[in-house]
Amino acid sequence: MNLVLLTAFLLILPTGPADRAEDREKIRAHIDRIFQAFIHKDAAELRATHDENWLGYLEGSRIVIRGIDAYMAATGQFANPDYGMTGYKMREFDMIFQGDAAFCNFRRRC
Repeated sequence: MNLVLLTAFLLILPTGPADRAEDREKIRAHIDRIFQAFIHKDAAELRATHDENWLGYLEGSRIVIRGIDAYMAATGQFANPDYGMTGYKMREFDMIFQGDAAFCNFRRRC
């Protein structure tokens, strides 16, 4: 499967040093944790990586998904064990900080 996904995250973080290297590493690790949950079809881990009030889109979404329960339902909850992500490669990854918020943009290929 050759899917390309462009995604954006907005994360709220404590303010810190100007280069924010540690924050960048933590954000990248968190995104990897989400992908690993998809790869391992681990619904509990996937739920643990998202806030109760999650808001956004998933691949193929036509409307905004609101809340963790709607997010989990939109993922299909790994209903078909023969289908889904088996790996990924991060094609682009960058972020900007504004105060205590980070806007993260990335493109990955499955």
